[in-house]
Amino acid sequence: MVGAAASGHETVTVLGGTARTDPKGYPIPPTPPREIHGCTVQPTVMDQDIGRDRSGQVLEFRVLAPAGTVITSKDRVMIRGREFAVTAESFDWSVNRRPALRRHRPRVEFIAKRGEG
Repeated sequence: MVGAAASGHETVTVLGGTARTDPKGYPIPPTPPREIHGCTVQPTVMDQDIGRDRSGQVLEFRVLAPAGTVITSKDRVMIRGREFAVTAESFDWSVNRRPALRRHRPRVEFIAKRGEG
C-alpha cells in the first residue's frame, strides 16, 4: 500500500443528502458531499467470518474520525470506493474527558455497513 492507506489514515466522503421539501413544499437543496480526512478504517469482522445468507454478504467497517466530526445515522459514506450506510449514531470519545497528554485527540466512532450480493 502506498499513501494514506499505508499510514493508517484514509479519507471518508460523506455523500450529499437527497432532495427534500420544507413544510410548505418548497425544495431544499441537497447538501454537497464533504470529505473527512485522517480517518482510521477497520473491518469489524475478518474475511472468513463475513456473514453470508440468502441475501448475500455483509461488509462492515468501524471508522474513527477526527474529534469534532459530525455524522448521523441517516448519512451515507463512501469508503474505499464503495457506498456504505451509517448504521448508528456516532459516539464522540472526547465528550466529558480530559486527555492525559496535550497531543491526544479522542476520536469520533461510527459503524458503516454495506450488503452485497
